Amino acid sequence: MSERIQDLRQPPAPEIVERLTLLIDGVVSDLDENRDCSAEIEEINKLSGGNVYTREHFFELYSHTDARTLAQIAAKGLPPAIGDLTRNELIEVISVIETSNDPDLTFFLGLMDRSMRTIWSSDLIFWPTVTRSAPELADYLLSESAR
Repeated sequence: MSERIQDLRQPPAPEIVERLTLLIDGVVSDLDENRDCSAEIEEINKLSGGNVYTREHFFELYSHTDARTLAQIAAKGLPPAIGDLTRNELIEVISVIETSNDPDLTFFLGLMDRSMRTIWSSDLIFWPTVTRSAPELADYLLSESAR
C-alpha cells in the first residue's frame, strides 16, 4: 500500500474517540429527554476535524450505527481532497472501500467523492450499471475526471 494511503488509514487517537463517544451518548440522551445539547454538539464539531454535525445527525443515530462507530468516523476528521491521486492509489482506495467497514469505509468514500468531484464514484462501486474490477474502475474514474 502506498505511504500516502497507509497514512490515511491510521486510526484516530483513542482518547479523542473516547471523548467523542461520551459526548455522542450524551447528545442522544439529551435529545431523548428534550434537553439542550448545543454545547455538546459544538464540542463534537470542534473535535471532528472539519466534520459538521447537527441535532439531526443524532435523532436516529441508533437506527444505522452506534455512538462509538460515529465517534471513530468523526475522530478521523474530514477526508482530504487529493487532486493528484495516482492510478495505484485510486485502486487502493477502491479496495479499502470494497473491503472495509466504518470508519474507513465512510472516510475513504468521502475522500473519493472529494477527490473525484465530477463523478459519483460511490454509486459506481455500490450500484454499478457495469461491473468493473478495482483497476478497471480506477481507469474509468481517471478518464472521466480528465474530461
